Amino acid sequence: MPNIKGQIASKVPPPLNDIIRPLVVQFAAAGYSNPQIVSKLKEHYDTNTYNFL
Repeated sequence: MPNIKGQIASKVPPPLNDIIRPLVVQFAAAGYSNPQIVSKLKEHYDTNTYNFL
């Protein structure tokens, strides 16, 4: 597939919805802000395997 935007393509897939959705719901319900949620999500899955956009 061509690189239309001229960016370096990453072969790391994005995190699976099944992994992050329950965590986002849990953290949002606990009152965390979006930046805090992003920081906490990185603690719960392998960032070497899954890309975080």
